[in-house]
Amino acid sequence: MNPTIRSDRRPCTGGDDNAAGTSGRSESYVIEAAADYLDAMIQTHAEAASRIGDTDYARTLAELNRARILGEAALSALAMANADASSMLDLLL
Repeated sequence: MNPTIRSDRRPCTGGDDNAAGTSGRSESYVIEAAADYLDAMIQTHAEAASRIGDTDYARTLAELNRARILGEAALSALAMANADASSMLDLLL
């Protein structure tokens, strides 16, 4: 039998036409599936990185708000202490 060239450029003999053609197609499906899997993994990693960035941003904002609240509380405590000290001085004088 003379080998013939199929459309997928693989030589095959007359009796194995279907097997050779299917083999080439299944290889392309495997490659396409692997590419789809890698694309999905890239997307998943990008989404995870985004969530991590969002979490870091939220944590930083929470820490800043905490520091601001503590600063305002300290300022308020100092104001009360100064007011009480003034009244104490008035009582003493």
